[in-house]
Amino acid sequence: MIYSTQRLKYEAQKAGHQMEIIDHLYCRLVLGERGPELYHGFDPVGAYDVVIPRIGNSVTYMGATAVRFCEQKNIPCTISSEGLLASRDKLRCYSILSAHGIQIPRTAFASPFNQEEDLLQDFENEKTVIKLLEGTQGVGVILAENPITGRSILDTLNRLRKKVLVQEYIEESQGSDIRVFVVGAKVVAAMKRQAQAGDFRSNIHRGGEGKPVQLTSEEEELALKSCKIMNLEVAGVDLLRSNRGPLVLEVNPSPGLEGIERATKVNVAREILAHALKMSEIQRTTTL
Repeated sequence: MIYSTQRLKYEAQKAGHQMEIIDHLYCRLVLGERGPELYHGFDPVGAYDVVIPRIGNSVTYMGATAVRFCEQKNIPCTISSEGLLASRDKLRCYSILSAHGIQIPRTAFASPFNQEEDLLQDFENEKTVIKLLEGTQGVGVILAENPITGRSILDTLNRLRKKVLVQEYIEESQGSDIRVFVVGAKVVAAMKRQAQAGDFRSNIHRGGEGKPVQLTSEEEELALKSCKIMNLEVAGVDLLRSNRGPLVLEVNPSPGLEGIERATKVNVAREILAHALKMSEIQRTTTL
């Protein structure tokens, strides 16, 4: 059992609650005249007060299917199925945030048939960051020092039939970003992640170091607004500090707890559990 799941289960048991861990990869959805039915192995899924989805990036679709079933059964979930799908699709996420006036790094996307020229022409002679649409935890993120290198990288990824985004490189961030952990309409913890020497990716999984950080009111408001737009009650919002203000780099619908708890000493698992129980109580009250 991974750290985040262990922490949530421990906090639930400590508070006197029963928590069942369901692996959505072992679930199957059956649709018919009785309506949707979800099974975990041979056992039906459904009689729960609240669900705290923890969905891996590579199994997003099945995870969203399980969450959608819970939504159809009026079981409150700390992330929505649509929010999960939208935030995991980098292009869709950036498009939604940008349409709502959220500041993001300048981003370009084009058909793989001519992406080498179409994408880089929007960045002149700048350094660029090339990202696989399905990448996560810093994997599939490449820094191109100049257009020549960028074209070479794009050509290679094109031949491998990979869909990519190209973004401006925020030089002044100096290989750091800020992970803001949002639960409900509240920021419960924030840490600054610094890339290790020689790398620009600040992800903890890539060797980045996390330290607690004090947010500005603008940064806090930006993180909360981004979660609301993406319909996520629990999320990790990654920000970059740029010369034109904070920029949203990512909205993560299933952020890990280990890095943020160790860096900030905040009991994030307890905050998530408390909010989930509050959602359950609201649901129970409104259906009486």
